[in-house]
Amino acid sequence: MVLLAVSPVFPADGQEDYLLLEEYDTDIVEAEEYEAGSTTIYDDTIADIDNDFPEIFYQLEEGAASENMSGELNYDEAYITDIEIDGEFIDEEIEYIPYDAENAIQLAGGHVSDEIIIKFKGPGQVPGKEKQLQKEIEKVEKIGFVENLGAYVIKTDDLNKNPNAVLNRFKNNAFVEYVEPNYTLDLLVAPNDPGFPSQKLTLTMIGAVDGWGIINGNSGAVIAIVDSGVAVHPDLPPLVQGYSAVAGLSPNNDKLGHGTNVAGTLGAIGNNSRGGAGINWNSSIMPVKIDDANGTITVANVSKGIIWAADNGARVINLSLGYATDSITLKNAVDYAYNKGCAIFAATGNESKNALCYPARYPNVMAVGATSDGVRRLNISNYGAGMGVVTFASYYTTTAAGGYATAGGTSFASPQVASLASLLLGVNPGLSNEALYDLIRRGASGNGSYLNDEIGYGFINIAKSLQLAQAATGGPAPTATPTATPTATPAPTAIPTATPSATPAPTAPPPCTGSRRLAGSAR
Repeated sequence: MVLLAVSPVFPADGQEDYLLLEEYDTDIVEAEEYEAGSTTIYDDTIADIDNDFPEIFYQLEEGAASENMSGELNYDEAYITDIEIDGEFIDEEIEYIPYDAENAIQLAGGHVSDEIIIKFKGPGQVPGKEKQLQKEIEKVEKIGFVENLGAYVIKTDDLNKNPNAVLNRFKNNAFVEYVEPNYTLDLLVAPNDPGFPSQKLTLTMIGAVDGWGIINGNSGAVIAIVDSGVAVHPDLPPLVQGYSAVAGLSPNNDKLGHGTNVAGTLGAIGNNSRGGAGINWNSSIMPVKIDDANGTITVANVSKGIIWAADNGARVINLSLGYATDSITLKNAVDYAYNKGCAIFAATGNESKNALCYPARYPNVMAVGATSDGVRRLNISNYGAGMGVVTFASYYTTTAAGGYATAGGTSFASPQVASLASLLLGVNPGLSNEALYDLIRRGASGNGSYLNDEIGYGFINIAKSLQLAQAATGGPAPTATPTATPTATPAPTAIPTATPSATPAPTAPPPCTGSRRLAGSAR
């Protein structure tokens, strides 16, 4: 048995169309007639047969055999009559698969090699065919389910053999709403080489010190950190009940250390003579773990984590992770959380690309990039249409080992802005997610105007955004804790860069535009 891919050549425009011959025995010599343009079903596979092809060349898929095979497709005006290869005729499972640019994009990036995500249509979308729909659902090997989206995680070994065929097979299924690979993501890791510009997180410059005179803590707005988990740390407030998208793992198990770095940026306790201070000194942090025991992060698990956070009281969600390819499942999860009132913040990525990573690129998310000086984009920070705001990319923060380190990357810009949103909710708990976005934009250096695709609405100003929220309420906001600047984090002195011995920085993964990644590392 061999797998043969057949492709006509169109050198004029570079178009590629595929005629796939599924597995077949070389001793088959009899051919059937297939009506051109018809839809024929072979072994539950819908095959669209076309008769427009000129001469065809044939090449065995890699790993099937070393030699090439040549042949000719004989046809007349109405029928494909036979396919002849080396004097033999092939009549098994012939499937016409048009070139699909979407498939090419979907398959270019990292994904689980034997998993796809499928959402079947609802019974109301296929009236009179409910039993057939149920049979289609029962056929596939389901290994997971993304609740509230109705999407299944499906295991299929065929994805390794011919992923383009597998995707098109389901896309051509009348009972399937969409299908896509189960993408793998990582935390967006900034480079740790000597050329990476060291950053000073100057709390005075981002308006935090002045802002703390208005409000420096708010535990009333739960902030979900959808990440690698958050470890218990003496300089973090008690964590609220969390969730792990992977069974058997605790949301407080942070093997990668990234989530705990994000948590300290967002909410390390201030004015306690210990370590540093986060933006919100009295935060309610919800740890949502979305990586497995090997550190693998899939779009299915990220989506489950976002939905769980939205269903369990999160008002703010931070996503310091990214991927170069659009995912219907991830977008649906983001939209679900947004429609439940969550304000969502995501890192833009660390590859200096003129393209925001997903989910930062989605319209219901505020994309957060990095600046080097409050005016210009930090050279590693991704940018592009849909840019939200920028802040500094370095932060002296907590580690999973119980210590402290300076973490760098857009991963640590995003939680600064997410934490600002939680303080704004302390001034006015009734603010909607769009109202929060608006206050952050109007408080930034662009004063509510979009400046450019590199820094969006500009450099955040925590104090100014809080003052705008305070003015809208007609009075001052309550101060949650004493407003003295924490002595452990003086500004604008450069932040220490001690690296924790028990939590080494993860190696930078491939760039956002070519593969998976998460957004920052301690160094």
